[in-house]
Amino acid sequence: MKITYLMVLFMLLQITVVSSQTKYTYPVQPGTSEWKKFKSTAEMINACQLPDDIVRNSTTEELLEICLNYPLIDNYVANNSYYEGFNNIVLGFNGLKEFFSRDNAHSVLLKYYLAEDLTNIEKLNADILKGKFVYRITTLELMLANTSIINKLSQTEKTAALKGLETKYALKGKYADYFGYTGKASIAFLGNKILPDLGKQKETVNSALESFLTRMTYLDEKSMDSLINKLFAK
Repeated sequence: MKITYLMVLFMLLQITVVSSQTKYTYPVQPGTSEWKKFKSTAEMINACQLPDDIVRNSTTEELLEICLNYPLIDNYVANNSYYEGFNNIVLGFNGLKEFFSRDNAHSVLLKYYLAEDLTNIEKLNADILKGKFVYRITTLELMLANTSIINKLSQTEKTAALKGLETKYALKGKYADYFGYTGKASIAFLGNKILPDLGKQKETVNSALESFLTRMTYLDEKSMDSLINKLFAK
């Protein structure tokens, strides 16, 4: 992926203590003295696993919020494929594994994503908060692209998802200084994960495009724009 506003803020965000609107707060968080004692990512992952009672007793809505506040949720930016990077995060975190196993995960996630208003970025004064907001939207799009979620969406839900993507794409253009290339890439990738199930054709005319459509690797912006134009063609 190209270096973007999103990636520039990554290191800053790693030292920001995440606030949660749910009943659960991670016992060790970035920026604390306890966090600084960790000598490996594996230690961080182990420290952030959810207690069994939280996994069992949280509603799917609560669990989604808990997962979005997972201290390592944004580590996918260290991978050349955000999609593969995020899937690796899922494999290492019991909260995400539980979320994706829930029967209503797809409907809860889609409802949450569609309700996200990208104009709220204007209300955030600090760049670090705007960066966190951008991360949150990208993470939601990566979650929606998960195969288990795509497979559970009804045709009506897929149509609603595409309409939501089109709306968010327009707003990402308005706030391009913040969303940049990654904002386009996540829209194009998710949209083309949905489109084949709606009977629309996706083209894999070269290896770079095919790699993007399957792995969300880098694609030049001209090809990206062409892909998005086809995605939202009337």
